[in-house]
Amino acid sequence: MKKSNTYSKHDLRRAIEDLYRNTQMIIQRLTTVETLFNEYITMEDTDGKFKEFLDKKYKVEKPETLKK
Repeated sequence: MKKSNTYSKHDLRRAIEDLYRNTQMIIQRLTTVETLFNEYITMEDTDGKFKEFLDKKYKVEKPETLKK
């Protein structure tokens, strides 16, 4: 008969803390990339062009209002 693996409270806590640390590291990296990207756009002085590009590319059409 094979004995099943058991997990202690400490094992679960350690795993959760590890996941938390990894998540925080990913959040920090994403924030850094976002900041660098914003600074690059500002450095190139293309804020207006970039906004126009995004507005054209992801144009959202408003739904027609329902007639009464």
